[in-house]
Amino acid sequence: MAPPSTKAAGPPQQTDRLQQSFLREEQFGLLRGMQLRVAIVPIIMVWLAVESGYPELLFFEALSLLFLVLGLGPYLLTRAGRYRPYQRYLFPALEIVILAIANFVPNPLSDDAIPPQMLLRFGNELYAFLFIAGAAFTYRPRVILWTGFFASLVWAVATLIIYSLPESLPDLGRVAGVDKMSPEELHSAIMHPRRIHLGLLGRQAIVFLLTSAAIAAFVARSRQLVRRHSETERQRSNLSRYFSSNMVEELSQLDDPLGATREQDVAVLFVDIVSFTTLSEKLSAEDLIDLLREFHGRMEQAVFANGGTLDKYLGDGIMATFGTPRPGPNDATNVLDCIHDMTVAMAEWNRNRAAVDELPIAIGIGAHYGPVVLGDIGGDQRLEFAVLGDTVNVASRIEELTRKLEVVSLISEELLDAARQEGASEETTATYRFAHSEDLRGRSAETRLWAPISADPVTS
Repeated sequence: MAPPSTKAAGPPQQTDRLQQSFLREEQFGLLRGMQLRVAIVPIIMVWLAVESGYPELLFFEALSLLFLVLGLGPYLLTRAGRYRPYQRYLFPALEIVILAIANFVPNPLSDDAIPPQMLLRFGNELYAFLFIAGAAFTYRPRVILWTGFFASLVWAVATLIIYSLPESLPDLGRVAGVDKMSPEELHSAIMHPRRIHLGLLGRQAIVFLLTSAAIAAFVARSRQLVRRHSETERQRSNLSRYFSSNMVEELSQLDDPLGATREQDVAVLFVDIVSFTTLSEKLSAEDLIDLLREFHGRMEQAVFANGGTLDKYLGDGIMATFGTPRPGPNDATNVLDCIHDMTVAMAEWNRNRAAVDELPIAIGIGAHYGPVVLGDIGGDQRLEFAVLGDTVNVASRIEELTRKLEVVSLISEELLDAARQEGASEETTATYRFAHSEDLRGRSAETRLWAPISADPVTS
C-alpha cells in the first residue's frame, strides 16, 4: 500500500515509523470493517426478505451483495499491494451511489406504482450512517468527511431531481394561503404523496455533515494522541540514552524537574581507560570508535543498573553521580555495587578480547562522597544540569591515583563510611582495605583511600 504524503512533525525516521503504524492500523481497520460488513449484510438481507415481497426482493438483495463486494474490495486490494490513496475516496462514493440507486431508482422487478416523491419519506437515509461510520475504519478524517459530504451531495441531487418533476408539489412554505388552511386541509396537504418537504432535505444534509465531522474529529484526536504518545516515548527513549531511569522520570513528569540550585550530598564516580593515548595509536579510527562505544556501553549499563546518573562522557571515560537529581537511601552503597559491576563487566570483556587475540583493556575507577552544588548552567538556547564542587574534584583525583597505586578502583573513606551508615552489607564493605593516604591538592587534610581486597593492578 503506497504511503500517503504527510506533514506530521518530528524526525524523518520517527514520522516514517508513525505513518507505517497508521498504515498497518488502516489495513487492520479494513479487515475489521470487512468482517463487520460480512456480519451485517446478511442481517440486512434477512430484514429485506421480511419487509419486501417477491420478486422485487431480488433487486434489493442484489444491491446488498454488491455492498458486500465493495466492502471486500479495499481489504483485498490492500493484501495484493494494489490499494491506492484515491481508492479510499472511491469506494465510499460508490457505496453512497448504490444506496441512492436502491432508494430512488424504481425497482424493475416491482409493479408497485409508488410516486417517486414518496421515496423521500421512507427514512432509508439512515443506511448512509452505516457508511459514514464504516469510513472510520480507515482512521483517516478526510475520508470520513468526504463520505458525509458525498452522502449529503447525493441525497440533495436526488431530492432536487425528484423535486423538479412536473407532478411534484412544492414545499408548504412555498404554497400561498397555507396559513389559512384548516387542520384537516393542512394535514392533507402535508401527507399528499407528491409533496416534497425541502426542510427534511436540509436536516438530512446537516445531520450527515455533523455526524461525519464528529467522527472525523474523534479519529483526528485519536491520531493526535498517538502522535503525542509516540513523540513522548521518543523523547523518553532519547533521554534514557543519557540519563538513568530516575532522571528520565524527573525530566518527563515535572514542569521544573531539577528545581532551584541547591546543595546536597552526592556520590561521584569517575572511570576511564588506562593508557588510552598509547592504545589509540595502535588502532584505526573505526576500531577506536568501536572500542569506545563498547566501553561506554558496558560502563553506562553498570551505572544505570545501580540507580546512577550518567553525568557526562569524557572521551575515554565517564562521570557518573549517585543521588541526583534527588538523594536516595542507598546512594553510597549503589556506588560500591556499581564499581563491582564495572569490574565484572571489564573482566568479561577482556576474556572475550583474549579469545580473539586482542589486548586487554585496563581501567581506573575513583569515587568520593560529599556535598555538591546542583543546578542548571548554560544560556537561553541550551541548559545543562551541572554537578559542581570539591567532591567532584576529589573523585577525579582519586581516579587518577589508581595509576600510582596500581589498582583498578579507589574510594574515599567518606564514601565507605556513608555506605556503612546506609546499612550496606558486611559482604560489601568488608571487601575493601585501607590502601593509602594522599594529600590531595586543595584539601587541608589527607584523604584516606580504600581499595578492593581483590583489586588487580590496572596494568594487568
